[in-house]
Amino acid sequence: MLRLLKLTLLLFFLEIMIISPCAGQPAKITILLIDRLSLEDLHTLAGPFCAEKIQSSSYALMTTNTAGPRTAGNTHATLAAGAPALSDRPGGLALNFEEKWMGITGGELYRQLSGEHSPQAAVFIPQIAEAVRLNYSASRIALPTLLGSTLKQNNLSCSVLGNSDPAPPVAGHPYTPYARFAPWLAADAAGLVDRGDIGPQTIQRSTGLIPWESNYQYLFEKYCTLRAETDLIILELGDFSRLETLIPYLFDQQVSTEKKRLFSRLEQFLQDLWPVIDFEQEMLILASPTPTSAALKTGNTLTPLLFWGKGTKPGFMTSPTTRRLGLVANLDLTPTILKLFGLDTPAFASGRPITYTATGNLEALLRMNQSLVRTTFFRRQTLPLFLSFSALALPFLLALYLFATKIDFSGSASYHSWWLGSIYFLSLLPLSLLLTSQLTINSFFSFIAVSVGSSALFALSYSKLSAKFNALPLQVPFFILALIIMADLFSGNHLIQNSIFGYDPMAGARYYGLGNESAGLYLGTLAALLIFWFPTRSRFVTRSFFGIFLGSALLLAAPFTGANFGAGLSAVASALTLLYVERKSSRPTHQLLRYLLYLALFALLFLCFDYFRGDLENQTHFGLLLKNLRARGPSAVMEVIRRKLRVNLRLLSSKWTLLSVSGLTTLLVTCFSQRKHFTLLPLSVVLSGGLAGLLLNDSGLVFSALYFYLCAVALLLKAATWTY
Repeated sequence: MLRLLKLTLLLFFLEIMIISPCAGQPAKITILLIDRLSLEDLHTLAGPFCAEKIQSSSYALMTTNTAGPRTAGNTHATLAAGAPALSDRPGGLALNFEEKWMGITGGELYRQLSGEHSPQAAVFIPQIAEAVRLNYSASRIALPTLLGSTLKQNNLSCSVLGNSDPAPPVAGHPYTPYARFAPWLAADAAGLVDRGDIGPQTIQRSTGLIPWESNYQYLFEKYCTLRAETDLIILELGDFSRLETLIPYLFDQQVSTEKKRLFSRLEQFLQDLWPVIDFEQEMLILASPTPTSAALKTGNTLTPLLFWGKGTKPGFMTSPTTRRLGLVANLDLTPTILKLFGLDTPAFASGRPITYTATGNLEALLRMNQSLVRTTFFRRQTLPLFLSFSALALPFLLALYLFATKIDFSGSASYHSWWLGSIYFLSLLPLSLLLTSQLTINSFFSFIAVSVGSSALFALSYSKLSAKFNALPLQVPFFILALIIMADLFSGNHLIQNSIFGYDPMAGARYYGLGNESAGLYLGTLAALLIFWFPTRSRFVTRSFFGIFLGSALLLAAPFTGANFGAGLSAVASALTLLYVERKSSRPTHQLLRYLLYLALFALLFLCFDYFRGDLENQTHFGLLLKNLRARGPSAVMEVIRRKLRVNLRLLSSKWTLLSVSGLTTLLVTCFSQRKHFTLLPLSVVLSGGLAGLLLNDSGLVFSALYFYLCAVALLLKAATWTY
């Protein structure tokens, strides 16, 4: 087995490296910020010209997660930071240098606040200091003006035009609402933008329902003027944001009619803009940083992102952040723009450059959006029920089992059949939920009915067959679940992506590989199968499970399969514990220290392999940790440790903790009640794997809850064979 261990270590240096190239460098980039726009709006309301150009673009759904609420200020600051960020609390206050606010001009305000004179600047974010403070903490550091600052440091210029003000500011009125978010993407560290106009000249009186609308003629003329001297031009076209502020005052039909009018105006503006841009040398980006209120009500937090120009291909975009066709993170925009200008991504940005695939179409992207919304809805509705039910069912069935072992009554046969069927139902439930998630079901009631009904049906069928044939293999559901997850890892994680036990792109915690829910299920099934096989004296079985756990460690931790560092180490911990208990040593302390060294070596190899496997843009977040350690020092690692602690502390009050405690308690009580049958080896392996997962994962309580749940169910089933 030691030779197998050494061979496994060697495999890290022999795996295939995967490198994805990035596009060439454009001469100029134009960004159209059209906030509060959904993909469905683009598909159904865009005019003929826009529809044609959308079909010829590179497109993707973009996440809108921030370090706080999804306000427009936070979403724009996150775009600029390349990391979850916050804007200043109002979020939209920015001024032209000649524009008056509270009795003084923006330029005078800057000189008064900073003591410096900047005759070249045109736009200023007054509360930049507050934004910097809000983005600096022990567990998170973000630079809300990273994009503009990096471009300026490399002698590249930025300009901003337009705003989302609901109306022109009232002179001398300190409470006038400002909605000017484009400067976040162009400002330097002092909150300054070299060129542009975000003042009242950029809007005009409207002929529709919204009182004011973008002055497209003025914006177009200013854009043509600024093109000659600017590398990055950002136009904030705020009509849809203005409509969003009026939705409480309008009926749905009025909103629909006004949207059509606004799309008609946008169509004309794009027809004027298109011939000006040299798409052979330049790039045009359309982004909607903040979702609409209507989309948020349905749980849809994804917005459209479209690219045209040099290096792009019609079809889906993706990125190393998400590794999913048609889905990118809002954190990826800043690294993408910097890469397009030939610049490296700064250490404080956690996003990665976007790539183009030339596959997919807009209709497929719409279906993908609907599928993500449906899966997220079922996940958020189903998991709390599953966790609560399972946490209560395990100790209840354990109590019935302990009660039945103490007494003898005439109905014991039927009682045993009912009890065994209930436990078998619990063993089938995760598998049923995983498979039901793949069906196109739109009703929550139907989803629950199919998943619970199929589990109950199979459990009832098993009880009948077991009564007829006396004994049937109890480990079948665990074996099937392990095979399905393993096969899915090899084939691209398609089942996990659409499962309620998968990751949630809406929340943005994880986009690829195997999340802690699925990792807990997978390793939980392996530990459950170990429980079924022991007690046994077969060295072949012991070595087989050692190889399975070690192979699973590679599968779980490899960047292009599971990409789950904590789960990989949990599998290694299980394998080493199996080896430690099976190979009794006369010097157990030295043996334990040696195996702990092996575990540390595996951890180092996991990180190093990820770091050296290819270019930095294609590493997982584990490999990037080493990059950040090199660039920022120990503070990068301390941020990760504090974030892990904070996540798990927050989970302490959740239902994940309830199921984790319930599963572990049921496991231990069942084990000690049947200690004459249950040996130390499987218990040690089960506990080491579960506790390692609890300590080494971001959300360790999520992992341990499903892990101990399956182990407890397996041990109850095994105990039934000893008792009845």
